[in-house]
Amino acid sequence: MENKSYAVPVIVTIAIIILAGAFFFYQGPSIDNGQTASIIQSLAPLLQPAEDVNMDSLRAVSGDDLLRGEAAAPIKLVIYSDLECPACAWFHDQLGQMSDYIKEGKVAVAFRHFPLDSIHPSARKLAVAAECAGKLGGSEKFWQFIDFVFAAPDKSAESLVADATEAIGLDIETMTSCQAEKEISDAVESEYQEATGLGAQGTPFIAVVGPDDLVMPIFGGREAKDLKQAIDMILADEAEPIVETEIETEIEEAAATSSATE
Repeated sequence: MENKSYAVPVIVTIAIIILAGAFFFYQGPSIDNGQTASIIQSLAPLLQPAEDVNMDSLRAVSGDDLLRGEAAAPIKLVIYSDLECPACAWFHDQLGQMSDYIKEGKVAVAFRHFPLDSIHPSARKLAVAAECAGKLGGSEKFWQFIDFVFAAPDKSAESLVADATEAIGLDIETMTSCQAEKEISDAVESEYQEATGLGAQGTPFIAVVGPDDLVMPIFGGREAKDLKQAIDMILADEAEPIVETEIETEIEEAAATSSATE
């Protein structure tokens, strides 16, 4: 009988250790980033986060990014995009519906190039031109160029670049000279390599970067209403701690059972 009385507490103790270990190691779809499982669980139905990605190598948003929005915004949307991609054009329109969140300083958008050369042969040329617009005119001209390109997808790359350059008020000769610079093409290639290193499988590839080291990767675009709801949840700290609550409850129940048998 003595063996039985000691066996129950031992079994319960082992169960507690296993449950605690499960909570410690479970980090949701992006376990390498250390964000809490509760936030991932709560946002997952809205954003459907990507799996099999390596977000550890995501380059932090910095002065190198030509942001739409304030650098101090608590949430950043890092978008690896292709200027010849119809899905990217659709998502760009969704971002336009989030202008209020951008103006209010809730979120900022970083656009990075991921030209899919095999199916979009003009995408890299457009990316280089966009980088030149940014180099010559800063964030304002960079985003004006991108807005123009996504709004007129049926034109040739040459026409798009010429028309966009004129529309946003840049000098065509200076733009042409800039596009021949190795520094510019290297910058586009560097962002392409970033995207492939992260595990991007197509465009757009998005990273939602928030407080407390939250990094949620997403394959494909999302509707503005879903992104707004997700942003509100993050900012209000309304993400429900589903995993933590369930495991803590199980641990408390196991401890209570242990006490009752002693």
